[in-house]
Amino acid sequence: MSMDYLVEDDDAPAVPLIPVRADSLANAVKDLPARTVEWVEATGYGAKPGTVLLLPGNEGEPVGGALVGVEGEKDIWSWGGAALALPPGKYRIEASSSANSASRAALGWVLGAYAFTRYKETGRPARNLVWPQSAARPYVAAAAPATGFVRDLINTPAADMG
Repeated sequence: MSMDYLVEDDDAPAVPLIPVRADSLANAVKDLPARTVEWVEATGYGAKPGTVLLLPGNEGEPVGGALVGVEGEKDIWSWGGAALALPPGKYRIEASSSANSASRAALGWVLGAYAFTRYKETGRPARNLVWPQSAARPYVAAAAPATGFVRDLINTPAADMG
């Protein structure tokens, strides 16, 4: 499994991702600009885990950020869903988090971007995540390829395992 979906922070613009839980959505968006809060309310976004809401940008920017519905600190799979649901681009997690939470977000992002490409490339444009600062990189760098290898074994027909 490729770790190419996690990139270094090179000061190039990245769309901010704001993790939110359904029970704290109102509190999470209260400091955002008024028109953004109105946007969130108008869409009826409920921060269900694994869902994404693109936020309007300022003065011509198509995307000013995105809300990512998560279950909490231990959530992995919501970040995997975000890696698929967001448009191609470069993203960074806006909120500070524990090493465990940041590692799970990074791992979930890579696992969500997984595609079985032994026979056919996906042609899916990249959605890159800037490495969360507190993520345990050695853990993610070990767990993601190992999980990808197992997924490849499951997806490979027995006749091709030769």
